Amino acid sequence: MFTILINENNHDFFTGYVPKEMQAELMLPEIIALGAADSETGEAAGLLIAKVVGSFLEITWVYVGLEFRNKGVGTALIERLKTCYDFVPGLTALISQFPTEDGEALERLFLGADFSLKDDKHSVYTLTVGDLKNNYFWNKELSCAKDAVALESVYDVMLREFETGILLSEKDAMIYSPLDRNKFNQKLSMAYIKDSKINGILLAEVEETGLELSYAYVKPGIATALPAMLYQAGKAAIESFPPEAVVSVAAISDVSVKLMEKMFPNLKTLPVKNALFKF
Repeated sequence: MFTILINENNHDFFTGYVPKEMQAELMLPEIIALGAADSETGEAAGLLIAKVVGSFLEITWVYVGLEFRNKGVGTALIERLKTCYDFVPGLTALISQFPTEDGEALERLFLGADFSLKDDKHSVYTLTVGDLKNNYFWNKELSCAKDAVALESVYDVMLREFETGILLSEKDAMIYSPLDRNKFNQKLSMAYIKDSKINGILLAEVEETGLELSYAYVKPGIATALPAMLYQAGKAAIESFPPEAVVSVAAISDVSVKLMEKMFPNLKTLPVKNALFKF
């Protein structure tokens, strides 16, 4: 078994292992795609795709051919991925999100390759914009919401100061850094500002079927920040999307899970397993 970095000269050899909607992404500059092939026959055996997201690598696709499973292909791809760290300056961790059964298999692969699991798996919830509109939370005034503002109105220097403070005080904080505001919807993404400083951030991405609240971080001791940002993001979503549009929310900690369940009684849990792996 041997592994190679997939490029424009060999990517056609592995496209059978990639969903059609992902094939066009293989050659994007932020994508690291690795292939495995049988040493004797040269037959394609597996594929791993990772996306550079700030200081993280997000594993977006792993597939091993049926006839090659349980033969070390996945492990070989993970080991080859370790040689690609130089492509991501300041790399701190790997992120994965996969359907539950696949997620468990991927977790075993990483743990077997000397990675450690930093955070417990967390839940991904889904609801509709109509659910938001009908929820009492968005039908009342929230006094702390005035301190949550859309990302489009935040100065770049404030974002840089916020990132630096997080990275210095909490090296392992799961934050997209450096934060590229153009990768997120700036009307729906929020920052919580007190005393001319950012104390929390919520990032939203617009998908084909709706909206994903993909990341949130609040400095310790700022209890009102997350409800305020969710309130303003929800208001913006209600104004921007039809009632049937889907909103997905990742709840990382026990605190955020409880908050989600309290604020959104119509939440449905998606069958996925998320993980943050440390080197």
